[in-house]
Amino acid sequence: PVRVSRVVDYYKKVKGRKVPVYRSVVSKSTSTRGTETFVSGTGRLGEQDEVIKRENASMFLEDNYQKNYEGFIANTPENDIMLSLMKQTNRERSLKFASFLQQEYISAGRINRGVQEKSLAVLAKASMPAVLTEIGFVSNPEEEDYMNSPEGQTEIVNGIIKAIKNYKRIAETSF
Repeated sequence: PVRVSRVVDYYKKVKGRKVPVYRSVVSKSTSTRGTETFVSGTGRLGEQDEVIKRENASMFLEDNYQKNYEGFIANTPENDIMLSLMKQTNRERSLKFASFLQQEYISAGRINRGVQEKSLAVLAKASMPAVLTEIGFVSNPEEEDYMNSPEGQTEIVNGIIKAIKNYKRIAETSF
């Protein structure tokens, strides 16, 4: 939002004339156009502990789980370290995938609002790499028309598919 503190000030010149001066205080205006992709912010990383424990609880029902999972024992300092490493790995992979998505949107000529970290429950509850991507704003008539058009939908979907394929290729060779 833009806030104007004063529209006109008068300063006396040497000869006593009044000269109007425009003065305003401006802050960054948030655009309601473009794409942005979110990854889990650090504010909710603690919630992931319970999700990861719950998601992996079934391994304790397996025969020879300690052998299969290299001596993994629940509720130990070692387990806490492992959970921390899993969260960090998931976060790094989420950031990588989010950057692939944004790059595809940019390639399609969309406005880039960037990759952002935000404490969103839908992301914090994931026990794997996760992103939430905003493909546009229905509050903006041009954006809404684009997202509802067959061309816009095809462009968006193709970009997401390409980002997934790029991420998969990197994940299979690097992770």
